[in-house]
Amino acid sequence: MSQVPVSSRPLLRNIAEEVNQNGSTCYSDHKFKDAITAFERAAKLDKKEPKYLSNLSAVLYEIGNYTDTIHRIADAWSCLKSRDSIGHSLLHNPLAIKLVTRFAKSRMNETRSKSSIERKSLHSEDKTKLDKLEYKVEREMEDFVGALRPSITDDPKVVEMRKVWNCWRAMRSDLGDPRMDERYESRVSANAERFRALPTFKSAPDPTLQSFTFSTDECRSLLNPLGETTFDHKLTLSNPKRCPQKISWSFLFGGSGDARHTFTTISHVAAEMKRGAKVESLHITMVDIHAATQARFIIVMALLQQILDNVGTDAGQKKEREIDLYSAVFFVYTSVAMPDTCCDLVIETADALVKQLPCKTHPLSKYIHFDEGSLVAVVDALAYWAKPLQKSTKRLMEIMHSLPPSMNALSDDTECSMRINNLIRAGRRPATALDSSDVEQVLFLRTKVLFPPRNHLGRYPALEELANTYENDPPTIYAKIGEELARTWKPNPTLFDQSFTEWDVPFLGPNKYKGYPQHMSNFYHVNFHKSLMTTTLNLAGQPSLYCGYTNGFETTTQFFTMVAQSLARLKGVLQIEVIVNDVLTGIPKAVAGDLGPWPASFPQKYTRMWLSNVPDYTHGLLSTAVYLVPFLEDRQIAVANNLAFFGWRSMDEFCYNYTLLSPSDLPRILGCVLVNPHKNVMYEDIALEKLPLPRPIETLASKKQLHDWLARLLLCILCTGTCQAPPHRIDMPSNLGAFFHVLAHLTRVGFPAHWIGDFAQCIVADNLVTDAVPFQGALPIPTSFAKKQTPAPRRVRLQAWQAEIEVITATTYLGLPFFITLPETYVPPDEIHVYKAHVRPVDLTRHPVYLAFGSSLPRLMAPFAKIVGLIFYKPQKGIDGDVIAAGISEILEGSGKMKDIKVQILLGQERVDIYKGTISWKMSRRWYETMKSDNWEMVAYRTDVHCAITFPATANVWEKFL
Repeated sequence: MSQVPVSSRPLLRNIAEEVNQNGSTCYSDHKFKDAITAFERAAKLDKKEPKYLSNLSAVLYEIGNYTDTIHRIADAWSCLKSRDSIGHSLLHNPLAIKLVTRFAKSRMNETRSKSSIERKSLHSEDKTKLDKLEYKVEREMEDFVGALRPSITDDPKVVEMRKVWNCWRAMRSDLGDPRMDERYESRVSANAERFRALPTFKSAPDPTLQSFTFSTDECRSLLNPLGETTFDHKLTLSNPKRCPQKISWSFLFGGSGDARHTFTTISHVAAEMKRGAKVESLHITMVDIHAATQARFIIVMALLQQILDNVGTDAGQKKEREIDLYSAVFFVYTSVAMPDTCCDLVIETADALVKQLPCKTHPLSKYIHFDEGSLVAVVDALAYWAKPLQKSTKRLMEIMHSLPPSMNALSDDTECSMRINNLIRAGRRPATALDSSDVEQVLFLRTKVLFPPRNHLGRYPALEELANTYENDPPTIYAKIGEELARTWKPNPTLFDQSFTEWDVPFLGPNKYKGYPQHMSNFYHVNFHKSLMTTTLNLAGQPSLYCGYTNGFETTTQFFTMVAQSLARLKGVLQIEVIVNDVLTGIPKAVAGDLGPWPASFPQKYTRMWLSNVPDYTHGLLSTAVYLVPFLEDRQIAVANNLAFFGWRSMDEFCYNYTLLSPSDLPRILGCVLVNPHKNVMYEDIALEKLPLPRPIETLASKKQLHDWLARLLLCILCTGTCQAPPHRIDMPSNLGAFFHVLAHLTRVGFPAHWIGDFAQCIVADNLVTDAVPFQGALPIPTSFAKKQTPAPRRVRLQAWQAEIEVITATTYLGLPFFITLPETYVPPDEIHVYKAHVRPVDLTRHPVYLAFGSSLPRLMAPFAKIVGLIFYKPQKGIDGDVIAAGISEILEGSGKMKDIKVQILLGQERVDIYKGTISWKMSRRWYETMKSDNWEMVAYRTDVHCAITFPATANVWEKFL
């Protein structure tokens, strides 16, 4: 190998220094690739200068390439050793201190960002597998740290080095000792599971799950292009640019609701298979927070399975049985009441499911899967329907007739006759009401029930009379129908649960609907009838032999005939997974195996997702991007249907309110693209498209840009804006748990782990310095807020949230994909407990906040909105829960009345039921004992209107619960 002449070495050193300076400039300008190239060249030009290798390791560390960082640090250390003696000069060499510190940081961040198997490989003490140079360098560095004995006059960089090295030494000992390794991985796994289980939203004042049984969307297939409900004669996702030769499909529906989109997508896939498309597997995941909603879907599927299994020698009996089953499907799916024969079928079907689903002997068990918790919840709902409900048809119909005009536009006989006459004058004069969906629609508004099948109409003389004499119906006909329904019809069992339909909070006033559903079927009101017909005609073609599309039963039967045939065609191809959970946190838990084993045949990624209007209540695009988009295949989309569209001025504002980002910034920070085919039309589909992750670092925001955004987001979560009354209400439920999930997501996007860890460390250490401010106006947050900041950066006070930050980090830090060090005051996980208190709610109609909101307050005070925070404080003159709730921004600034108060705020709780007077939360024993000894008090407050909603509960009445 040729050597460089001695006379040329000074020149090469000069060139190397110039190249190094160029690399430093590129590094400052965030041109990391160019910086790497420059430092590599400088190191080659002057192989005896360790600072070039050190600079190279610095830029590699900055972009998160920790493995190569360690290699270059080892090279730089060897170079430094060969240049300087091991004596005094190296021991106090600033470059040596810098290399040793960076080495430990790289090891920790590399370890934290790797999987269990990768960690074992990285840190095995088996020297045959570990780079000998790195092993040798690490031991020398450890000796170096030990030789620098602690001193009062230690340089801060030496103090930092020693602290970081101690952290790495502790982590390494766990990983390197085979006896400790399994226990360490078990701790990591437990921490990660606890992280996924963190409460990510504030609680609602009432824990009852609000339910809307009848959906309002048009039927759609997830094979269709975004925003379209028409059906092409090919798999539209087979576009080579998106899904080349795709034969396995996976779709997520959450909240799955009444499953109309699931049924349509299944039918679309089956239709394409019939036309020759090759499909090897179709996986459907249905997630809904309501067990009764999922149980209702299972009832429909079980009835369809009975139709498929309906065999018999007598064609007439087979047909009659089929009509009975389709009639049950029809009334379950569309109506508040049903003939008693249909109700008997539902009860019989529910009873069979209760007995057979747990032991997997039901025919549905061959292709419908449940995790254990979801199975228990669904079976519990089915068991409620497996015996006659003690509900009155007469009372149900009285409620349906008393609903507000917006849900009951036709309220008297005169208007009914007028609209019938209008139809006749327009040339629509069918022989009977069953021959025209237009006529049935008018009569449905008057009677509140849909007609049974033609074959069954004779069983109900009053309804039959109305169907035949609708043009000149006698004055007494509706009274006769009411009496007939009371005798021979039953409430639809699947509309009832043991929670929402029984909901009653005397504190909020009497619930005149207690025990019954409060929502009318919208079969005709939102063109569901027309959507079923269009969908079936597009996918299945002509009507079957014994029915058409002239009334509700026939149209619905056509649709479900198509669905049943599709299920038969997809036998061996289709598997459906039913999850009772919140879709945002439920999917990460399910895929990780927290809800039970995740079979190998189940997808890790989904082709597409349908989220309905769930994002309206779950922090919109931010939550979708963080929790669900990572589970999409690259370049695929998660679609939501925004129904809270009254409060927005533009799509930019919609995006900014939830994310504090413009649409153009989403790829640079959240790793996804906002897709909206109708641009600023807020009531159409809104979707996020997943980009391939991790993103190249040069396409991402800079570290400063990222930290500025994170600071603004954090402050807006801690101090939220004020909500407006419906229909302009905008929900912002995220809490600190959600914020830490944002931090974790950013590592998936491609941001270096230490960028995220550095910011998280500022939160834990309460030394965050920023010019960001919280938003304090009326929601939504306008895009102009992006320019609002303090004249100069200042330290914000996060001490008031340290009790919750301790709970989050102390129980999960080993499972975080970034490294942080915990304060010595933080306790181990086993010293964090659940505490509970009994509280008394405040009557807000007698509260000063009522003067601010007036008549809109009752609508604003929705008991199911996720807006509850807890304030713990030491009482002092002039300070109470209301003052603190209204002064969150002053707490952050450490100013005004809030300057010297002792307070802790929790935005995540275990359970809240304000009206039954119970609240539970997690807190360290240390904080609990401090509060108890100092006679602290606790109130719940609403973060949307910034006022206390309970009277103070003193610490001496708090109890340890778990």
